[in-house]
Amino acid sequence: MPPRPPGRPLLLSALAALAAMAGCGDDGTSLPDASDPQRDAPAVADAGPPGLDGASGVVSVQLAPPVGEVPVIFLAADDTVVAMTTTDGAGMASATLPPGGSVTVINQAREELYTVLGVEAGDTIRVPILGNPSAVTLTVDLPVLAGATSYRLQSACSNGGTSNTPQVLLLSRCSGPTDLLVVAQSPSGPQALLAPDVDLPAVAGTVTVTGTYRPEGSASLAVTNLPGGLSTIDAHLVRARGRYFINDQVPTSAVVTAGAAAVPALPYTDLPGLDVLAGVIMQPPGVGRQHLVQRGPAAASYALDAGVTPLPFVQSVSVDDATQTVTWTGTGPGTPVAVWTQLQDGKVYWNVLAPSGTPVRMPHLPAPFDVYQLIQGRVLELALLAGATYPALRAEVVGASNVDQLVLPGSTMTIALQP
Repeated sequence: MPPRPPGRPLLLSALAALAAMAGCGDDGTSLPDASDPQRDAPAVADAGPPGLDGASGVVSVQLAPPVGEVPVIFLAADDTVVAMTTTDGAGMASATLPPGGSVTVINQAREELYTVLGVEAGDTIRVPILGNPSAVTLTVDLPVLAGATSYRLQSACSNGGTSNTPQVLLLSRCSGPTDLLVVAQSPSGPQALLAPDVDLPAVAGTVTVTGTYRPEGSASLAVTNLPGGLSTIDAHLVRARGRYFINDQVPTSAVVTAGAAAVPALPYTDLPGLDVLAGVIMQPPGVGRQHLVQRGPAAASYALDAGVTPLPFVQSVSVDDATQTVTWTGTGPGTPVAVWTQLQDGKVYWNVLAPSGTPVRMPHLPAPFDVYQLIQGRVLELALLAGATYPALRAEVVGASNVDQLVLPGSTMTIALQP
């Protein structure tokens, strides 16, 4: 494999030429000139070999938010190229794929790859696609809370801001509808409000937020059938709207007695429109931690059973650049439904979701996208997943900065992480 060129060039022109040769999705949109003309692009067939049962079918990708001209590669299980195309103006791309194939979306603006292995006919896979816009400073006018001494503002794509007045400067890296969370500190305790889908401008300006503050409350949490080797667990409540997570509560420790633990009062504010993720973190010595998390509507109490979806505790993780594989070892009962891993190689981040098993093999990408194959890869995170079906998990891919993002709404899942 040739050395990876610095700052991988945008490869859309080569892809457009391939699509024109193959008739696989070029909508005639003019694309930028290729900046890597030395690469020989392979011809692309309309379909790969049929699956073992012959049940090929349409597999679709939907980018969220919808972005056009993003490269998408559809491969058969043996990495035969089925289709190379780009998303249309609605952020969609589709191909007829044999069972067990893979789909890879390449976000060149951020040098991020999203791969789903083991896809099946009829799948529509949602993939987050973020640009890399320049940050702009916004002045955000907040509702006044009587007696408040400070205001803190959070958004899905900024580090937030704090002020002792109801006017906060927000360094924002996104525009359009964005959820904003406001937490005001008052003598009686913190109060919060959620402002959903606030239309943030792409240039510096002023934004006005409306809403009603709600006081902080609490909920109890109990967990049973904990694995051996635990003396304490950490419990937490995290709020979420879609893939936007608000993790502003400090975990509370609880002593484990006879495989059970309880926390009488975990603080949180019940905000309409937000799910609550009630979870515990289990960390025996010498292995990776596990999260047991239930996601659903807010409640006064939560009861978790760690014996329903057990998983091995991960002991080690390794990556083999020669074979493009990630291998893990673990101890304890249980079998994962899926494995999610995020790898880094230079400036490239590769997020992969695979059915249960080890090793996890990265697909061999065709030219010109073979420049993204691992050369000196390292595993940033690996998570074994249980408590949901693989078809449900692969319906929406994440590049998880918070592993609880992997928990599906309405489910209770166990996540086993690398040490």
